[in-house]
Parts: sequence; structure tokens; C-alpha cells
Amino acid sequence: MAFPAFRFVQGTVAALTAARMVHALRAARHELLAWRHRAGCIPDPEVRRQALGSIDHKAFHSLGASMFAAAVPARRAAGMVRFCVAYQTLSDFLDNLCDRSRPLDAFMRRALHEALVVALDPKGPEVPVRLYRRRFDDGGYMAELVGTCQRSAGELVREERTVQLLRPLARLYAQMQSRKHSPPGGRRARMVRWAARIPEGGPLAWWEIAAAAGSTLGVFAVLAADARGCSWRERRQTRSAYFPWISALHILLDYTIDQAEDARAGELNFAACYPKQAAGERRLLWLFRRCLTVSRSLWAPEFHRLVVVGLPALYLTDPKAGPYRDLRRAVEAEDRWAARVRPFIELWRHRRSPAPPQVRPFTLPDRSSGS
Repeated sequence: MAFPAFRFVQGTVAALTAARMVHALRAARHELLAWRHRAGCIPDPEVRRQALGSIDHKAFHSLGASMFAAAVPARRAAGMVRFCVAYQTLSDFLDNLCDRSRPLDAFMRRALHEALVVALDPKGPEVPVRLYRRRFDDGGYMAELVGTCQRSAGELVREERTVQLLRPLARLYAQMQSRKHSPPGGRRARMVRWAARIPEGGPLAWWEIAAAAGSTLGVFAVLAADARGCSWRERRQTRSAYFPWISALHILLDYTIDQAEDARAGELNFAACYPKQAAGERRLLWLFRRCLTVSRSLWAPEFHRLVVVGLPALYLTDPKAGPYRDLRRAVEAEDRWAARVRPFIELWRHRRSPAPPQVRPFTLPDRSSGS
């Protein structure tokens, strides 16, 4: 009788987790609507366009991040959702500003992304608005996002040293984005030199560790571990599992399906660094296996397993993922959960409105007419 009882308990826990995920999604949608309304009040029309576009086109980033609220105690779930949505919205906003808005120099790109580091510290300073108000007026939008993150982190962080685990992840993200959005000439060489200095690189190629730096999942996972009451050892294990492994899988899947789009736009795409599509797919499958292995050693291993299998289910069901059906089948053959999660993702895609086209890059007005 012990085995049926175990299955019953396991099924009950899964049902409770699913219910909490649905609740987190609803709360995240509410938060996104509030931030979209706030973005619509930005005085500068170009900054407003990029802020609204980052929400309209990339809302699924925040919705996915909010899933970590299902892994924390119920009394902390609301704070976790607020943090995840605000932090991811800030990240997506900065990405659009640096990639698709007015040309920014290296100093300005670094200064803007410093907001992601400041946002993690409940006792941190306000955003140094003087650094960017010279170029655009966001009406305090970025400062409000940062303040929301700081207050929410203050509710979730139990120990100061958790911030010491989070801050390097945010700084790596800022450094990578600043280099990735630099002018094409010498961009790749600068990225190679920078990636070579990251000690966690290990067996990863330079573009794989650079991709890992571009994920925010490690921040959410470590913060959830602290909010859950995990030990210092468990928090460090969480960081080591997500950076570089799960984070690299996350961003490389994203970049894999964006290769054609990025090639047209002249953007640096890490997945395009593999010599052939088949080589990239083999490497992603190897990385998927590695992520499954490291997830087993973490607190709530089934939750982290769901994160790992959810990544290919999300990205490889995208309409752009047609050329990668073989990779999807190989992933599903590795773990039965991947095949079980996919129908839910496909149903979600079917029910939601298609994402609008990505926000067009900023172009200087034509003054040749002399007007």
C-alpha cells in the first residue's frame, strides 16, 4: 500500500504546484498591465515606444519568471511575483533602449544596465538618473521599476550574503549586454576577450558562457531559494546550477530560433557561432542532459526539472522553430516530462494573441527636405 499512497501524495503536491503556478500567472498579468499603463505615461515618445514595445512583445519573459513564485511559501508569493515582473520588465526595457532606440555609447549602455545591479539590493541607492536624463526623459519609469525590485527583494531576502550571490550575476548580464549592443566592428573580438575571463566557463565555448550571462533565471532561482528558507549551501548550489548550465540552455534556445531574424538585422547571435546546425543541436541536447543532472541536486528538484524541460517546450514550439523539429523530438526522447509539457505550451500559444512585430529600431528623422 505504500506505493499507491506515495503516488497519491505526489499527485496532490503536483496539483497544488500547478494551482500556484496559475495563480502566479494571473498575478503577473495584473502586474504587467499596471506597468504598461505606467509606461504609457513616459513623456519622451521614443522612450515610451520602446517601453511599451518591450512589454507587448516580451510579456512571456515576465510570465515565465513569475513561475518561481510557485516555489516559495504562499505568504511570499505576491512579493516574488512583483519582483520577477519588475526585474524582467526592467531588463527587457533596457535591452530595447540599447538595441533599438537612439544610438548610445559604451558609457551610457553600462550606466543604464547598472540599474539591474542596484535593483537587487534592498539597501541600494536610487538609480542615478543624471546619467541618462541627458539623452531621454522616462518620467521616472526606470526609477520606479528599480524601487519596486528593491522593496520586493527586501521582503524576500533573509540574509545580506544572498545579495552577494546575486550581484555578480547582474553585473555579468550588464557587461554582456553592453558589449553585445556595441557597434559591429570588433564586437565579436571584445566579447571573446570578455568571456575568456569568466571563471565558470569551464567546458563551455566563449559564446555559450556569454549566452549564460544573458539570462535572468539565476537571479530568480537564488532569490526563490532564500525566500523558501534554503540553507547557504543550497543557495550556492542553486547559483552554480543556473549559472552557467540552465542559463546557457535558456539563452541558446532563444538565440537558436532567432538566427534568421538576427542575421537580417546584423545582430550578434550566439547560436550562430556553431559551425553547422547539426553541431548546435547536438550541443544543445548535451546541455539539456547536463541541466537535468544538476537540477536533481537542488531543493525541490521536480520544480527545477520542470524549469529545464519547460525551456525547450517554450522555445521549440515557437512558430520560428520549424527547422528544429528534430531537436524537439530528441529532447522529448530524453525526458518524458518534455513531451507532457509541450501540449500545454501549444494550447497557451493557440489561445493568446500573436505577439506584435518587434519594436522597429530608432531612425533619425529625415531633414533633407529642409523643413
